[in-house]
Amino acid sequence: MCYLCCMATRIALRELKNQASAIVRRAEEGETFEVTVDGRLSAILSPARAVGPQTWVPVVDVVELLESVDFADVFHGPRPDLGEALGPEDDPFERFSGWEGA
Repeated sequence: MCYLCCMATRIALRELKNQASAIVRRAEEGETFEVTVDGRLSAILSPARAVGPQTWVPVVDVVELLESVDFADVFHGPRPDLGEALGPEDDPFERFSGWEGA
């Protein structure tokens, strides 16, 4: 974050209001802006990350996948019991069973 702050162009809110289209276009091209109000840093305007389509995966499938990982190599110790940490009853999307994601 500090890298972005140091490389950002500082603009006043008034300038953003007056030149919003041009500034957003520049942000789309990769430039980052620090927006100030009365000289105080209030916001950072930066390029949006490209986001592809999202696929929801049931928690039980994630648990099954993670159970196959050898965490001893990663954490230099025994793998946590994922079945107790994450179970089907913890699936936050369970309550939306009739909803089909966009």
